[in-house]
Amino acid sequence: MIGPLWGGLGGAAVRHWAARLFTSAALFWLAGLALVWYDRHGELVRERGWIRGLVAATRPYEQLPSLVAGVLLLLLMGVVVASALAAELLTLPVLRLLEGYGWWPVPLRRRWSDRRARAREEAMAVFQERSAALRVADGSGPTSSAAGAMARATRVLRTTPADPALVMPTRLGNLLRTAELRPLRKHGVDAVSCWPHLWLVLPGDSRTEITSARSALDGTVRVWLWSALFAVWTPWAWWAALVAPAAAALAYVNCLRAAGTYTVLLEAAFDVHLPLLYAAARLPAPRTAAEAVVHGERLSRYLREGSDDPELRFTPVADAEPAAGPAGTSPTAPGGAGSP
Repeated sequence: MIGPLWGGLGGAAVRHWAARLFTSAALFWLAGLALVWYDRHGELVRERGWIRGLVAATRPYEQLPSLVAGVLLLLLMGVVVASALAAELLTLPVLRLLEGYGWWPVPLRRRWSDRRARAREEAMAVFQERSAALRVADGSGPTSSAAGAMARATRVLRTTPADPALVMPTRLGNLLRTAELRPLRKHGVDAVSCWPHLWLVLPGDSRTEITSARSALDGTVRVWLWSALFAVWTPWAWWAALVAPAAAALAYVNCLRAAGTYTVLLEAAFDVHLPLLYAAARLPAPRTAAEAVVHGERLSRYLREGSDDPELRFTPVADAEPAAGPAGTSPTAPGGAGSP
C-alpha cells in the first residue's frame, strides 16, 4: 500500500512541476532556436521549399556521433531546466516589479501613482453623480451608458486605495494592495500580519482553492517574464521586438484576471473564517458589527507583538472551535509581495 501511494504522489509531483516550470521555458527556447536556425538556413529553405530545405539543413547534424548528439541534447535540457528554475526564483521579484515596487524610478512611480489617485477621485465624482441621479430618477432606471459609467467607477473605487499615499503606480499593485487593506477596514484586522495565523486554521478545501488561485497568479507572472525576455531574439528576427511587448501586455491582462480571483478568495477567507482565528488565539470574538474593528485591532496587535494588558482575558480552550483540514502549502502574504 505504501509503494502505490508514493508512486502516485511522485507521478502527480512530476506532472505538476512539468506543467508549472518547463512548459513556458521549453517554448521560449524552442522558439528562439527556431529563429536562430531559420536566420542561418532561411535562404536554403526559400530556395528548395520547406520540406527539402529542412532535410538539407538538418543533414549535417545526422552525421554527429551518438555520444556528441546525446551530450548536446542533455546540455539543451539542462539549459531549459536551469532557466525554468531561475524563472521560478524570480517570480516574486517580478511580481513586486509589476506591482510598482522594486526598481521603479521614484519620479516615474510618483507620476503614475498620482495618475491612479486622480482616476480614483474622478471615479468617486462619477459614482456620487450617478447615485444622486438614481435617487431622483422617475423609476425608469438608468440608461445603458449611465450603468456602464457606474460599473467602471465602482471597479476603480474597489481596486484603488482611498488614501492617495497608499496608491500604487500600476493596476496590479492597487488590486493587491486593496486586498491587503479591505480586512482592516471591514474587521480591523491587519491582513499581512494575521494571514499566516489564519492560514493555519483554514479548512482544507479553502486552502486548496487559495493555493490554486495563487499558483495561477504566479504562473501568469512567469508567462509575462518569458514574454518580455522574448525580445532577446531580436538580433535573429527583428519582429521579436514587436512580439515581446504584445505578448507581455496580454500576459499582464491575464495577471490582472488571476489576481482578481486571488484577492476575492483572500477577502472571503477573512470574512468567513475569521472566527476560527479568534478561537485559535483564545480571544473573544466580536458579537456585533460595531465591535468588529476594535476586536480586530486587538487581535492584530496581539498576534503581531503580544500583549501585557491585564484586562485581556483568554477564552477557555474548550470553547475554541478546532480547525479542520490537512496541512497545505505554506502561505503567502496577501498581495503576493507581503508588506511594503
